[in-house]
Amino acid sequence: MRTNSTLPIAPQGMSDSSISIRLSVLGRMPLGREDVRLQWQVAPLGVPFGSPSGVISGTTTAWTDVLTTGQTISQTVAGLEADTPYHWRVRLLYRPGNALGLPASRWLHSATRGWNETGLRTGPNQAPVLASIGDQSVAEGNLLAFTFSAMDENQAATWLTYSLSGPAGAAVDPASGAFSWTPSEAQGPGTYTMTITVTDDGSPALADSQAFRVSVSEVNVAPVLASIGDKTVSQGETLTFTATASDSDLPANALVFSLDDGAPAGASINPTTGVFTWTPGDAQAPGTYTLTVTVTDGGSPALGDFETLQIVVSPGVVPRQDTMLYLPVVRRQVIKR
Repeated sequence: MRTNSTLPIAPQGMSDSSISIRLSVLGRMPLGREDVRLQWQVAPLGVPFGSPSGVISGTTTAWTDVLTTGQTISQTVAGLEADTPYHWRVRLLYRPGNALGLPASRWLHSATRGWNETGLRTGPNQAPVLASIGDQSVAEGNLLAFTFSAMDENQAATWLTYSLSGPAGAAVDPASGAFSWTPSEAQGPGTYTMTITVTDDGSPALADSQAFRVSVSEVNVAPVLASIGDKTVSQGETLTFTATASDSDLPANALVFSLDDGAPAGASINPTTGVFTWTPGDAQAPGTYTLTVTVTDGGSPALGDFETLQIVVSPGVVPRQDTMLYLPVVRRQVIKR
């Protein structure tokens, strides 16, 4: 939308309490006719439109789609004080779901050329200003989420676009400024510097940026012991197997294997390699023995995994021994069997 430089918005009359403004439209909507409403703000000179007091705001109640070349929308502003210079700004509101995909037009600002003479102008673009962010912290594998915000004196916040420079997985919604990041196992522990930028759609486009840091702390993950299963062995034979485990921590933790209390006498496991050996003695057969193998990592706090299994010991095979019988032989004695 553009305005007539000679009379885009003009005083229609002045009194102690009200003044009328008229917006003349000199062009059509770029994508055809759309329903619009006029929104306006009036404030004494020197009072910013974002001030919590002193600003008079309003919006026409009805939507209209007849705002074509030569048409006007008029609005009366009540509550003005006599002998007080004012400045104002107006914009068009678009019905939700419009073809433009925008909620509103840019604000058009008044320019004072004297005590009683006011013409409408588009103010020079001013850069948006990001709200202070501050450093953040999160544990790996956990979601960090917050929303950036920015102010722009020229236009509504929905006209601002957010962008992020950061590590893999970190993202920001370009429209809302919502930030989210779940650091992976490989990204912790560590400290990451990110930069958020907000850009307006002015001409020229202006932006503001802030750098902030996110500290990612390590979260220890318990190792996983591979399945071992029950075992059998004969008395006097050696039972051997190797316990193995995996640990998804990066960097990987050192793993230590052990047997819990209650393991049969003589059974042992190498704490580093996980190799288990046991040769049941004569007094241990036959029998069934319960054994618990545990693996523990070196994280903080230390975490572990275990498996309880049974070992069945069967009697050993007794070697066969042939017995020879020796009898004295007397001459001429017949031995009968």
